[in-house]
Amino acid sequence: MTPELVTVLVAVQRRAKGNGDRIPLSVRYDPHEKVHGQPFPHLFVRRIGTRNEVLSPSVARRLIIAVAASAGLQDGGEPIYFTPHDFRRLFTTEMVSSGLPLHIAATLLGHLSLDTTRGYTAVFPEEVVAAHQHFIERRRATRPGSELRPATGEEWAEFEGHFLLRKVALGECHRPYGTP
Repeated sequence: MTPELVTVLVAVQRRAKGNGDRIPLSVRYDPHEKVHGQPFPHLFVRRIGTRNEVLSPSVARRLIIAVAASAGLQDGGEPIYFTPHDFRRLFTTEMVSSGLPLHIAATLLGHLSLDTTRGYTAVFPEEVVAAHQHFIERRRATRPGSELRPATGEEWAEFEGHFLLRKVALGECHRPYGTP
C-alpha cells in the first residue's frame, strides 16, 4: 500500500475506534436473507437505535455522491457519480499496478476466477509499454552478452520474409487466398 493509503486507513480506523481501544462490534443486515449477521468490528458503520449497523450500499452510495458533488467533480461539465463498487475496482487496479500478483488480488477480493479479477483491473497503454520494457530489461540482464548483437542483413531478410509469406498464407496481401 502507498503511504497515503495507509494514512487514510489509519485515520478511518481511529475514527471507528472513537474513544475506545478497539473498533466496536457492529452487525450487518443481509437484505437477501432478511437477517442480521453476527457482530464484527466493521469500519464503516452508523448508529441505528441502540446498535451500530454497517452502512448499506445505498447509504454508502448516497454519501459518495454527496461528497463528489460538494467537491465539484465533473466530466465534460456533467457531475461524476461513483458507486461503492467503483472503489473496489479502483482498489484492485491500484493493487495490481503496484505489483501485487493477480492471483493474490483475486483471493483478497473473493474471486474464483482470475478473469473476473482481470476484468476489474484497468490497464492503460503507457503502463503496458512500461511493463514490457521493464520485462525486456530484466530478460536482457539474464542473457549472455553474445545474444545481444544486432541481426545480420540475412537474418533480418529471413525474418521479414517469414511475415510476408504469412500474409500471403492468411490472405492479407490483397490477392485471393490460395493464389501464387
